[in-house]
Amino acid sequence: MGVIVFLGFIVFLARVNQGFNRVLANISLEPSGFFMERVSGPSRYVCDFLHDLAEFNRLRTENKRLRFEVAQLRRELNRYREESLENVRLRSLLRMKNAVPGEFIVARVVGYDVFSWRARITVDRGLKDGIRPDSVVLAGGGVAGRILNSTIHYSRVMLVTDRNSRIPVLVQRSRVMGILEGAGSGLCTLSYVEKDADVIQGDKVVTSGMGGYFPKGLLVGTVVKVEENPRDNVMFQSIEVRPIVELKRLEELLIRLDKDRTLSKR
Repeated sequence: MGVIVFLGFIVFLARVNQGFNRVLANISLEPSGFFMERVSGPSRYVCDFLHDLAEFNRLRTENKRLRFEVAQLRRELNRYREESLENVRLRSLLRMKNAVPGEFIVARVVGYDVFSWRARITVDRGLKDGIRPDSVVLAGGGVAGRILNSTIHYSRVMLVTDRNSRIPVLVQRSRVMGILEGAGSGLCTLSYVEKDADVIQGDKVVTSGMGGYFPKGLLVGTVVKVEENPRDNVMFQSIEVRPIVELKRLEELLIRLDKDRTLSKR
């Protein structure tokens, strides 16, 4: 009997202790849960931040790579465009080369004179290429100028608008002859044309072949203005001519090789 009572007491204490432990667990759950939430929250935020930072770095690296590829593609596209435009210009020079008698060489412009009263350029061909002073220079469908002087690798070209330029020409329609002189302002003047000569706006001006430098019939420019001089004692008309070649946009040109001409024949 005593044993039964003892065992029952043991069971009672165990149940009471189990309930007590459950009460204690429930009481401690709220503050421990609150504490764990506050502790685990920042760590979760840190993990999320580190993940976002890694993703940002990955995207930034990818963005840099894509920017580099886009820049490279733009450079390639621009190079293709430049090559396409250059091919168009060179085909135009080739057509002119085939239409004009003589041997020609292609030259590229490497420098412009900056003085307003001069119209001269430097090209990358010289004495080693057979270039000589007074050689004819063509571009853009007509006469650009003539060689002024040359070194071994380079030559200076005096354009038709230079104030020192003089070219014997004639009006293609009426065959009126004159001298085309550079005006130094992007235009030329057709000088020594008498008052009663038949010259009108829009007439084409070509080389006359006189003087021995320029072959006959090369297109030089277009008459843009014709005025009679109001003074009675002046015999000649005032005529302005715009060059056929866009001289300010020259990049490539043709130089005629005059192998028979020597420096002593200037």
